[in-house]
Amino acid sequence: ENAYLFYDGKTKEIFFNEYQDKKTDNYTTCWEWIDVSVDNSTLSFLKEMVNGKTLKMRLRGKYTKTKTLSTAEINGIKDVLLAYDVLKNGIEID
Repeated sequence: ENAYLFYDGKTKEIFFNEYQDKKTDNYTTCWEWIDVSVDNSTLSFLKEMVNGKTLKMRLRGKYTKTKTLSTAEINGIKDVLLAYDVLKNGIEID
C-alpha cells in the first residue's frame, strides 16, 4: 500500500499504482512489485540519498518490511542515475 525511502533522518514517500495481478513466486515469501514514475522531487531525493550514510526502504501493506539497502543496491541506484543523466544531457567525448 505504501513505499518509503529513508536516509539520514530524511523520508520520501513513493507514490505508485498497485499492479492488478500480484503473484508469489514461492510458498514462503510474498513478492510484490511497483512501477514508479520519477518526478523532479523524487529524482532530487535519490541523488541526495545515494550519498547518505544509512539508506533504507520500507514497504507497508498487510505487513511492513524495512530494509537497509546494501552497497550493491546503492551502487545500482547510482548507475541508473548516471545513465539517466547521460540519456537526458548527452555525454561529452574528449
